[in-house]
Amino acid sequence: MAALALPAMIGVAALAVEYGNALTIQTEHQRVSDAAAFAGALAFGQGQSEVAMRASALNIGQLHGIPASQMTVALVPSPRSAGSKAVSVSIASPHALFLAKVLGAKDLTIASASMAEVGGGTDGAGCIIALDPAGTGITMSGGTVLNAPKCTVASNALISSPCGTKIVAKSVSHNAASAPDQPDWCKTIQKPDGTPASITKQATPDPLADNKAVAAAVDRLKLVAKLKAPNAPGGGGGKDLDFNPWDTGKRLKLTQALTDQGCSAVYGSIWTVTCDPTRKAFRFGDFLIESGQMVEFDLGRDRARYDIATYTFASIKSQGGGNYRFGAGNYVVPGGITMGGSEATFGAGSFQVGQGPCGFSICGGNNGAMTFAGPSDFELPFGVMMDGGVKGVLGSGRGNSYKIGTSTTDRAIHVKSGSLVLAGASGSATTFESKGRIETGGGTCLALPASAQHDIAGSIDVSGALELGAGIYTIDGYLGLGQTYGGAADCNGRNTSLYAKDVTIVLSGKETMTSWACQGTSFCASSGYNKMVLTSPASGDFAQIAVVGPQGNKAGATLTSGASGGTISGAFYFPKGPIRMDGGSSASGSQESCLMMIGTTITVSGGTAAASECEKLKGGTGGAGKIAKLVR
Repeated sequence: MAALALPAMIGVAALAVEYGNALTIQTEHQRVSDAAAFAGALAFGQGQSEVAMRASALNIGQLHGIPASQMTVALVPSPRSAGSKAVSVSIASPHALFLAKVLGAKDLTIASASMAEVGGGTDGAGCIIALDPAGTGITMSGGTVLNAPKCTVASNALISSPCGTKIVAKSVSHNAASAPDQPDWCKTIQKPDGTPASITKQATPDPLADNKAVAAAVDRLKLVAKLKAPNAPGGGGGKDLDFNPWDTGKRLKLTQALTDQGCSAVYGSIWTVTCDPTRKAFRFGDFLIESGQMVEFDLGRDRARYDIATYTFASIKSQGGGNYRFGAGNYVVPGGITMGGSEATFGAGSFQVGQGPCGFSICGGNNGAMTFAGPSDFELPFGVMMDGGVKGVLGSGRGNSYKIGTSTTDRAIHVKSGSLVLAGASGSATTFESKGRIETGGGTCLALPASAQHDIAGSIDVSGALELGAGIYTIDGYLGLGQTYGGAADCNGRNTSLYAKDVTIVLSGKETMTSWACQGTSFCASSGYNKMVLTSPASGDFAQIAVVGPQGNKAGATLTSGASGGTISGAFYFPKGPIRMDGGSSASGSQESCLMMIGTTITVSGGTAAASECEKLKGGTGGAGKIAKLVR
């Protein structure tokens, strides 16, 4: 009997040994497939390359003695988060049996499978993120609402949502020692259907930490800080032109001065000046217009037949209500252009204008209209000032160019009252450079042109309506909207406080605000700046990036004191500074995009509300790609 049972006993023992060995190998292969899927997910997250993903995963297998022929690597939809990708790795290795074949056992295939979600730091994309693990995290108080139904609200520190506040989110994550602060009897962290939201403990990386567009924009700030004003023009030296019909002596001098340059004047109800069309350059002294006079200067020049002319004046001044109209041309005016009447008009061309009596290159006033047609090139080393309710327009159409320097008051643009529109509602510029503060008073309108880049070496501090044409605004300072007073006004055919579409704003925070409501911030909307519209580009390098805060200091962002009803689409990205909403402010995303808030801390208090319809950040392939999580 023992002899007959011996083969069976050997087979059973062999089966136990060989299958036990197979289980050990299977456990090792599972660890390898886990590591390979994780490595593949990290590689894909960094560069969105399936080639790099496959190479990274296969390399893990080869390091553990598993040939590529036994591994399958694929990019598949994540089974955990809708819209996310995952890397699937499976290993199938043949394993031969020997003694166990006595019982009829066949060779084995040892299989393992793993799946790692790309960028899977949270269950879905985080659209409200507090980055600083040593900070206060996300703090809610005073009847506030944070509504983010399609994404994750995440904090690397605490989350506090006491009774009377509400966080609505797809999910919530934190990385504090204790769970989010919400009383048991009033669960304030909810899903959109009102049930408690899932809360996980995990770290959340900065989704824009390695974003190349953000890095390039921050580097550009260094160049903007070194921006220089254009050189002041020289010229003049000719005889003065004083248009005074009552003073015979002045009329004789005027006739002689014009004759010397091949020009003549006829006076009826207005002055009409005609110049020799074959001449290309004219040089005069001061251009003076007496009260109540209108001068039309060389409007009839046949520019289709003759080249555009260059007109050099020592200065152009209207006194006590004098008006003037100039045709198209190249204008060199070292002593500035001043408007004191009801109309000042120039045709398209180029304008090199030095310092006028008001301390700026161009000074508009007296409740009139000051218009420079376009497209035109402006070199204004001492800036532009509008006052007295004047309506100023500098340039129109496409292809304008603006190089604006600093006045004697350290301002590049100052709209005390009235309006200033650069290039019009549909105009654009190939160049926009400004050195000095841009400032406006209450009830005013300032509209800047569309341009690929707006380089502004100084802060923007407005109390009236501000319209920003499409493009990147690199501001070496802060952007203040009503930090002390102000609000909406009529501007370019609409009543608005801030209207900025397809815009990304980059701030250095080198200078911060000092008012009580906005103190220490680099971005602030206050004092009734309601119904703002600020939308980021929908495509390109800066897709869904609205505001990039300082990278070298802690100047944050604030919406406060009635800055309500704003439509802000894109990321408010302040990796070194806090984001605060209070005083009844509110903001939400638009149908085209979504609002994201990424700051060191996020504080929402005082009856404010923030809403986001984000699902994921298009530009967030940097930091998010540094993480992955196993999902199967």
